[in-house]
Amino acid sequence: FIVLKSESRSFMYSLGFEWLFNILSYVWFLFIPLVAVENNLWLPQVAFLFALMRLPYLTNFFTATWSERFDKKLFVAVVLLFLSFLYAFLAFEHSFLGIMIVSFGISLGLSIIRPAISALITEHSTKNNSGSITGVQTFVGWVWSIAWSIGFGIISTIFGMQMAFLVVGLWVFVLAIWWITKKMKYRMKILRTRKIVN
Repeated sequence: FIVLKSESRSFMYSLGFEWLFNILSYVWFLFIPLVAVENNLWLPQVAFLFALMRLPYLTNFFTATWSERFDKKLFVAVVLLFLSFLYAFLAFEHSFLGIMIVSFGISLGLSIIRPAISALITEHSTKNNSGSITGVQTFVGWVWSIAWSIGFGIISTIFGMQMAFLVVGLWVFVLAIWWITKKMKYRMKILRTRKIVN
């Protein structure tokens, strides 16, 4: 908490991405296999699904350079926008092939934005707190992923697993649109300022 008080608003903004990433990652890894079981998939199919879900993380050192070509915050927000559709799609998909494709898509999206989020946190942190940043990042991520997994479990118990994924999809969609709109407004403001100066 001492470290957080001394950091900038941009750092807190970057931690928001870390917070959301861990929530989505935990929900994805814990509950998508349960969706598979709920749809009466065989144990070998569930095991294959687990393996497929981890596959993109083995290759994220290839995709880590993708975000370097773009504005990192905008890049993460756009990927989250696509992920929102995949999470919502799980509310309607019941076949093994469909669940497999959506799960791989979610895994790929999360693995792509992982390096970008870590880079954002490092870029916006102060040098004085460089030794504590990893601990802060881990703390923020895991506390909220644990809390949200409990919340997601309660929602899925009351309304059903499919409805819970639909809620997650809609929630991420709203956040992604808000982040993208905010970023675009900031860019337009900079462009107008430059025109006035010129």
